[in-house]
Amino acid sequence: MVSSALSPGDDLPDEYEKDDPSKKAMPRRAGIILHPTSLPGPHGIGDLGPDAFRFLDWLESTGCRIWQVLPLVPPGRKAGEDGSHYAGQDANCGNTLLISLTELVKDSLLEEEDIPEAIPVEKINYEAVAELKDPLIQKVCQFRLHHRFILSRCFIGCKEFGAKWRFVEEGSRNFSKEPPNCIALRDRNPSALDKARKEHKDFIDVFIAQQFLFQKQWQALHTYTNERGIKIIGDMPIYVGGHSADVWVLRTHPLYNWKAMANDGYKWWTSRMRRAFKLYDEFRIDYFRGLAGCWLCLKEDCISRFLLTFLRCLNSSLESDAEDLEDDCSELSASTQELSAVMCAKRSRDYVTVEEAREAVKTILDMNEDDVFIKGKSTLLPYPGIGDPVNRPPVELNYVGRGNTLFELLGTWISGREVLIVGPKGIGKSSDFRAMACVLYKWLNTPDDEENREKRMHLQLREGVKYRPVFLWAETFLIDHVEATKNALLFSYLVDEIRQVDGWQETEAAIASIVSMEEALGFIKERKKNKAEVFYFFIDGGEALDPSDFLGKPVYDHDAKSAAKKDLRVLLSAGTRICWCTSPKAGILSRKNQLPSFTYKRQKAVFDEEEYSTFSGNCVLGKLPARRSSIEYYTGLVPLFLDAMSACCETVLRDLALAESDTLAGMPSWMQYGRRKTLQATDEMITMLNDEDEYWDRVLRAFTQHSEIDEVRKKASKIQVRGACRTDADIARLDPSYVLDASTGEYCSSYIKRIYLNVVREKEDSETLMFH
Repeated sequence: MVSSALSPGDDLPDEYEKDDPSKKAMPRRAGIILHPTSLPGPHGIGDLGPDAFRFLDWLESTGCRIWQVLPLVPPGRKAGEDGSHYAGQDANCGNTLLISLTELVKDSLLEEEDIPEAIPVEKINYEAVAELKDPLIQKVCQFRLHHRFILSRCFIGCKEFGAKWRFVEEGSRNFSKEPPNCIALRDRNPSALDKARKEHKDFIDVFIAQQFLFQKQWQALHTYTNERGIKIIGDMPIYVGGHSADVWVLRTHPLYNWKAMANDGYKWWTSRMRRAFKLYDEFRIDYFRGLAGCWLCLKEDCISRFLLTFLRCLNSSLESDAEDLEDDCSELSASTQELSAVMCAKRSRDYVTVEEAREAVKTILDMNEDDVFIKGKSTLLPYPGIGDPVNRPPVELNYVGRGNTLFELLGTWISGREVLIVGPKGIGKSSDFRAMACVLYKWLNTPDDEENREKRMHLQLREGVKYRPVFLWAETFLIDHVEATKNALLFSYLVDEIRQVDGWQETEAAIASIVSMEEALGFIKERKKNKAEVFYFFIDGGEALDPSDFLGKPVYDHDAKSAAKKDLRVLLSAGTRICWCTSPKAGILSRKNQLPSFTYKRQKAVFDEEEYSTFSGNCVLGKLPARRSSIEYYTGLVPLFLDAMSACCETVLRDLALAESDTLAGMPSWMQYGRRKTLQATDEMITMLNDEDEYWDRVLRAFTQHSEIDEVRKKASKIQVRGACRTDADIARLDPSYVLDASTGEYCSSYIKRIYLNVVREKEDSETLMFH
């Protein structure tokens, strides 16, 4: 700690920088707490218009890096609530009174003459503001709906319950004194709800469209904030308003029925927190202490058990690394501090911000791409995208070079407009795909580089043409295809910002303003026509989408497919080249012969000794030479299963460290959860894993119960057996998901083959018994 007090203007002492030798503390940041309603506003309330943007310009000029905004939910308008954001009407909706009428005029959604005169105000009168703004915002929504206002199904689904509650609330005003015809709606009778949904369709559609306008204006302001190096901290009240859609939908009161919530994996909480991750860069739970101090009727051990389950569920369900901030727990009970540690534990997937994407682009442009072609060399590759990444490969990938694989992938890509990359699950296709994407991103964006000139000639690129690689993941595209497309386009154009190409601000603003796939397609067409740009699409499909529906002549009925799939088909039609990476399916196998394709055979699908040596050197497996044959039997030296085996080893080592830890001795298991990951295995423990079968058996038991192996069993259980399978090849043809060579019946590993073999024989026996 700094030894002496400082006065204003004093220089910092030399030991100041040594105060945090580990450099793990959060960087110091200054900021302001200010709800948007408290900003200057022309119509009785602060809004998301010009004054908000001016405020951010000022905030940047002060050097502040934080804007804390408090809840953005629709405030309570009932007597006694006085517009409180902590008595919100819906935890998953936004405050539409924040919608800027001025911005609606800029977007040509309102006429200038529609805007009322400015209202001087010292204190917000929510009733008066609502009477002024609600009719104008509703007018905009009614007009846009008449002209086919396009909203994503995901967006509509999460807002519809709020809309239904609002028309029930409008009709009854007070749940304790409903007229007889509202009782069925109050009690959420399915028939009454269905009838009301049809009768009040216009009301619901307008409500959802209003939410869309709020979201659009907030996202524009949020983007502007991040561009100025400022982060937004949000606020999530631990309880919802008593008079709210949440209480109505869940048929409860503001306190939570945790047992009932556990039945669906805390779905409502997960949805609520996912919403917060989209609104803010960071957020706090207000008050986090309430998670530990609200079950007054339960015993201490019951409290602990519920919380541990709840927090573990959230950590596994939420797929983002947005920071959630709880209030200072330094003076709270030990149990609350432990729960705080659990809540702040690293999640399995990391949300990639625009700022992080810029750094990724810089890394790609500066990388020595020759490294990824070197067999057995490990290269750190960034994630070439923005937003929620997919499960595999990780955001920061230690890519192991695999001989000629990357050269052959590039050769296949050059050979045709539409290209398929096909191989079994888990062999590292997506890792190779990312390596190829990073290499091409650099080559396509370095036209003046003498070293790349020859490479660009091999790629058959024309001088004076700008090439735009666009990376899409089917998994994220299906969740929100507009957002996924915007993120992919923005990543493609970040290179212009980094190199300060003329007009990059206007380009990024145009991408940020996209609200539909029609607008995304219009942006691409405009760039192709006026900027002579060419678009190359790279899709990692996994198993979420079948490229047979999109490449060449589609094999599906357009009317039978989802909007997302139709939009993807139209989007890809604007590309000059399409490269699709996926696992084998029946449709793909029939289409494979019609298109240039790269198929992984055994020698490219599994690590050889040199490649395995590099991979294992980056994890604990490299310290277990005596287990080499066992590792190969269970994993086949396939990347996915090697990762699983490494994770199981780490789990067993943590258990060993826990058993020898004095710090956690005697501590209840629920309190150990937040500290277990900090335990370090000693060399002696690793030796025990390498030499003693008792401990290695624990690893193998954990591996056979790993989620990836469960997925193998699920796949195997779905196969249909008709007649006897006399050879390994017969079994392999039933399901190619994990098959390296169907002609010989070779699977990713001997253990996976055993799983399939057991399933097939059981089904054959069942069929025989049924026949007799």
